[in-house]
Amino acid sequence: MSRRMRLSEAQLERLRQAYLEAEDRAPASTPESYEGLVAFERDHLSYQILDSVERYMQARGWDNKELAARLGVTEGRVSQILSGEQNLTLRTLASLAAALQGHFHITLADTPVGTAASDRGEAPAPAEKQARADAGSAHFAA
Repeated sequence: MSRRMRLSEAQLERLRQAYLEAEDRAPASTPESYEGLVAFERDHLSYQILDSVERYMQARGWDNKELAARLGVTEGRVSQILSGEQNLTLRTLASLAAALQGHFHITLADTPVGTAASDRGEAPAPAEKQARADAGSAHFAA
């Protein structure tokens, strides 16, 4: 089992930018099958949640050991939760929010499928790209 490496804020920003730029090279649409959309949303939502939690922890100078103590679990369990390999339950998310003394704010927005630009087969405008990156976002705030 591989351990998840901690990224610096600069590395995280490069990843975010790469994500936005990759959309330019991706097919004009996300998967059109129900199963494909479910997989896409599951992966995207998991990334958003874990990214929010990690940035929240980093901003406060907390590491996995601190989170483990706050959750009352082992560091290994925290690594499992933050690995992105597990299906996070609402109970786990509620525990994370309580342990971090924060709150998840989740927004449901229109899916990138069916947006005006993608319907025409065009690349999205920068504002539309950012809206797509923010669509369905999960934010974690104090």
